[in-house]
Amino acid sequence: MERLPEFLAIKADIASRYQQFFAENGLTFVGARAGTTPNFWLNALVMKSVQERAAGSGHHKRYPADYGFKRTNPVPTKSLCDLTGPVMLAEAQAWLVAGIFRAMISEPLADGFPKFIWCVANDGRVFEAKTHPSTPGRYHGYPLEGEDDMKAYVITLGSCIFLFSSHD
Repeated sequence: MERLPEFLAIKADIASRYQQFFAENGLTFVGARAGTTPNFWLNALVMKSVQERAAGSGHHKRYPADYGFKRTNPVPTKSLCDLTGPVMLAEAQAWLVAGIFRAMISEPLADGFPKFIWCVANDGRVFEAKTHPSTPGRYHGYPLEGEDDMKAYVITLGSCIFLFSSHD
């Protein structure tokens, strides 16, 4: 208990850095309410819109789900994120946010967005979300499969906490 003020100061510093990073990238970090002293154990972001961040790609889907695709166009050389069933947009968004909050991100590109964000789903699947310089901040995700070194490394970092799940 004697170290509690030290731990709270560290968490507040990290939250302050998150707030600055997300503000620079067009997102709102939900801060403390006036008159409160938060522990910053659980943090939240206000996104402009789900479609702006977790955009998805028809190249990794058999099912269009609720992404707004008129059709999908799975590419034989690409992994399917919905191989075991549809992945709803809210679920993909939750994975993206969970990966960010667990700091499972690559170094930011020149536009300030990390090129990759990773997450380990509750069922053990490892997902990688990727942005492209021509569409900064819009991510499409796909599972890392087989004996992938990155998959093994991400698993060692731990699982993400889901905000939503369509597979409950």
